[in-house]
Amino acid sequence: FKTIRWPIRIDVKAGSNIYDASEDIFEKADGEGIDLSLNYSELVRLVTETLGREDLKRREALRDFSVMISSEGKVEVL
Repeated sequence: FKTIRWPIRIDVKAGSNIYDASEDIFEKADGEGIDLSLNYSELVRLVTETLGREDLKRREALRDFSVMISSEGKVEVL
């Protein structure tokens, strides 16, 4: 059993464009020297799947959500 460190947490507010949020996520990870395990399209898909149809209107998030990034580049959307 391995504990994952999550040095980066990005909080995204309702009303945000998920494409813009995804760019911000990559910039934050790059700034910390962390290579994400996902590419841009995979990250957008993960956010879209996590939010689902009820919490997403086109590109707009209808609820707040957080993105956690581990020091190994693993991404979790909450």
